[in-house]
Amino acid sequence: MKGVGNVESGRVQDSFFGMSFNHQMSWIDETVSHIVTHNLQPKIRAEGRKAYGQKGYTHALKRIFEVIKSDPKNITNLDEIVKAERKLKDYLYDGKFSDDEMLSCWGKYTQNYMNEL
Repeated sequence: MKGVGNVESGRVQDSFFGMSFNHQMSWIDETVSHIVTHNLQPKIRAEGRKAYGQKGYTHALKRIFEVIKSDPKNITNLDEIVKAERKLKDYLYDGKFSDDEMLSCWGKYTQNYMNEL
């Protein structure tokens, strides 16, 4: 997540804005995969939904989502982005989805990005 913590930085936005939508979303897949692999969901859940975006992995996730939402080329994908973030929060805090469902959900963006290359 190098550099993502400072969304206001033009350099970060320029870097992300140069990526395709699927490439941007694949950054979230990387973080979700790390959370699942290292069984971090229980700790995140214990902190509560109000803590989303305040520190650690949820801070990084929120900042990435902010940049993706602010990218003008993603205007047609805003509904998808908002729904994906809500689904991720439901997984993290309410356990509404399994680890496998999350990996599959986010893995599709990485796969789509790989298909673009």
